[in-house]
Amino acid sequence: MKITVWAVWAVAVPLQVALTDFCEASPVQWATADGGSGHWYDAVPVEGGIDWYSINPDPEGQGWHLATITSAEENLYIYGLIKDDPRYWLWDGVNAAGPWIGGYQPPGSPEPAGGWSWVTGELWVYENWASAEPNNLGGEECAHFFAKGKPADATLNDLKGLLPLPGYVREMVPEPASLVLLLVGAAAVKRFGRQPR
Repeated sequence: MKITVWAVWAVAVPLQVALTDFCEASPVQWATADGGSGHWYDAVPVEGGIDWYSINPDPEGQGWHLATITSAEENLYIYGLIKDDPRYWLWDGVNAAGPWIGGYQPPGSPEPAGGWSWVTGELWVYENWASAEPNNLGGEECAHFFAKGKPADATLNDLKGLLPLPGYVREMVPEPASLVLLLVGAAAVKRFGRQPR
């Protein structure tokens, strides 16, 4: 099968546009070379706050979901994206409430700590609750970053999902097929140097 230059460009140009949009959002990849998952993460501040149920982490249909945390290393990596940025924290003088992540407790779960799940269906195998959390105070069912005192710990808390927090963290798992197309498009750009008109 012979692949024409135009066929390569038909794939490369839409990918270039999608990547341009994707890169403007400031996501970062936790590189496998650094011991990471290869997933992309993006901390999204929301002026005025947003409740857990109003979040649409994937408005462009690119495969984003609220971040899931399955290891201590991933927890620290994600926390590093938000810990020193005041846009992601509500400070009440005693505690600091940080951005939403993809943990939730389905209705009817044993309280206070039973049934916690990730939006992706991944197993809830790692948790780093703040001291005395989760406590289901008043029916809390969604997870977010939290610190007793100023942001200093990568701990989690349960909170009512309808309360507004200053942002959220989203995650995207790259699909192998997308990476192959990206490489083909990049090679074509390098070889032919310009887009067809």
